[in-house]
Amino acid sequence: MTNHQNVQVGDTILKVDKKKVTIQNYESALLGCDVPGSRVQLSILKPDGREVDVTLSRMARSEMADSVKMFEYFTKLEEFIANSGDAEHSLAMDNTIALYTKMQEENAERDRTIVQNVLEMQQQSSAWLQILKDKLHALHYSFENHIAGYGDQIMELQV
Repeated sequence: MTNHQNVQVGDTILKVDKKKVTIQNYESALLGCDVPGSRVQLSILKPDGREVDVTLSRMARSEMADSVKMFEYFTKLEEFIANSGDAEHSLAMDNTIALYTKMQEENAERDRTIVQNVLEMQQQSSAWLQILKDKLHALHYSFENHIAGYGDQIMELQV
């Protein structure tokens, strides 16, 4: 079972990213950095009294809207097929939903990998930038000291 399947209707969100939340502030805490693929950790109280920690990945708002629409379409189709009593179409619908869910999970994993790669590249770039700054500072200092040693000779040339 994937993490998003651990969150059910009737669950109570106790913490978002290890910070206690209330009914008044849980929504803003969930928004977080809103970078698609970034993770959010929830502590959830289940109706049976168990507390469960779940880690989810954030989705882009446009992707979330599309996913909600797909869920609505799947729900309508599922209800229609269930009411028709057609076992073959019911199985096809179940397989379609399973495949769609698998594709969504693979896309989310790909997005997490991309976000992680970008963060690593930013850290590496920052480290290289600091090395370059240090080398430029040392070069500048060396140049100033070198020029200072020739100060008298430069003055003679100017006269």
